[in-house]
Amino acid sequence: MPTPLAFVALIAHLVAALHILAYRGGDAHPHASWLAWALLVVSGGSALELALTAKTVGILEALRAGLLSAFVLGARIDVQCSVSSTRIDGPNASAPE
Repeated sequence: MPTPLAFVALIAHLVAALHILAYRGGDAHPHASWLAWALLVVSGGSALELALTAKTVGILEALRAGLLSAFVLGARIDVQCSVSSTRIDGPNASAPE
């Protein structure tokens, strides 16, 4: 029977993986997309491993999964804000003279 900490870590990894999959950013750099795929593989693999084999998870592993999920969510929001505020035809664009 998995412990509650294993369940917390599983949910955190699933949240991070699903948010990476759901991101629809248009102006990403190639290195950022490789990093996103690497994070997806790590989070998805960790979630799969926890779902199949985990019986005990330490407090630090559960906290690490939660922090990874929080960083993924925070970075996604930051990227969306910076991309939407730097478009040429956005509200901050200067009018042609």
